[in-house]
Amino acid sequence: MNISNRLSEQLSEGHIKAVSAVNNAASSIGSRAFLVGGAIRDIILGREIKDIDIAVECCPQKLLSSSHMESAKVISISQFETVKAEICGQIIDLSMTRSERYPNPGALPEVQLSTIEEDLARRDFTINAFGVHVDPDRWGELIDDHNGLQDLCHKKIRVLHNQSFMDDPTRVFRAARYASRLSFEVEMTTEEALVRDLDGIRNLSGTRILNELNQIFG
Repeated sequence: MNISNRLSEQLSEGHIKAVSAVNNAASSIGSRAFLVGGAIRDIILGREIKDIDIAVECCPQKLLSSSHMESAKVISISQFETVKAEICGQIIDLSMTRSERYPNPGALPEVQLSTIEEDLARRDFTINAFGVHVDPDRWGELIDDHNGLQDLCHKKIRVLHNQSFMDDPTRVFRAARYASRLSFEVEMTTEEALVRDLDGIRNLSGTRILNELNQIFG
């Protein structure tokens, strides 16, 4: 599936320039860039886009050292090397494509650089596991390895694997948030896994719980 028409309709001219600049920078160092995250879901649903997330198959700080990124301004860098930057006048979140390993239930993951396929496979729900090619030859081509499009059509919240809530109990809160915000239903096997692993919330710090509650009620 190709969503190039929807990208043109729903991304601002500034966003398209910023995405193209990131793609050019990635290409110049032999890497690739992809639109990822909730923006893809919202573009498909025709909803307002709040954040633009781009995943690159390299360290974001290496990409920002490219001559194509001379005017970019770094705003912040997170624990997992996700960089919030102003690019072409737009605020963009740049993350490296990564795989994750959870040493203990509820612990923060150990991460390492990986491919876009592995990056999408670590996501919380199928409806958030999309990627979109942004290079000119494949602009708008949707990556949907986990049948997220089908779940969007059927308005279902579905995890990517059976241990998802055990690995990251914050997904319990996110399931509730997306179900409420999008008027979706948590599908049956996902609901069973959620109930089974609900006690995992006890492994979360108060700060992480408060952050999730703020996103639900904020």
